[in-house]
Amino acid sequence: IVKPGMNDLDIMSEIFYWIADHINYTGTSDKSDWVKGAYLGITRGTGDCFNYFATAKAFLTRAGYETIPIERVKDAKTRHYWNLVYYDGAWYHFDPLPNLAKYHYVCLLRTDAEVAEYSKVNPRFYEFDRADIPETPTEPLDIERKIIYG
Repeated sequence: IVKPGMNDLDIMSEIFYWIADHINYTGTSDKSDWVKGAYLGITRGTGDCFNYFATAKAFLTRAGYETIPIERVKDAKTRHYWNLVYYDGAWYHFDPLPNLAKYHYVCLLRTDAEVAEYSKVNPRFYEFDRADIPETPTEPLDIERKIIYG
């Protein structure tokens, strides 16, 4: 999906939207191994947030980007997984799961403040343990984010 001449933003956007468009949400998956989760996301095109996270980790890593796995706090009602990705000298949230619960939210290269704001509308969605997790920039990126319909 990556083509010669693409810059980092183009590559990350292509990975993000490919995953969002090619995996159908099922609501459940085996969460024991992210490599297996990525394989199932790619080959079966189905899974839950773990498969979206794992597929993104696999694609981003293969494309040469650093990632950090993030998991929603344990005392939340449900589990959720996504990545931080290192882009242009800083860490950003990267979650290609189409989130349609309250409104269309595209979590492509978002800051801590942006995901915290979303978590006010969709409670605890991006609430995570800050221990050993680098902070993101304070200013959001001014980039195009296409709505995902899932």
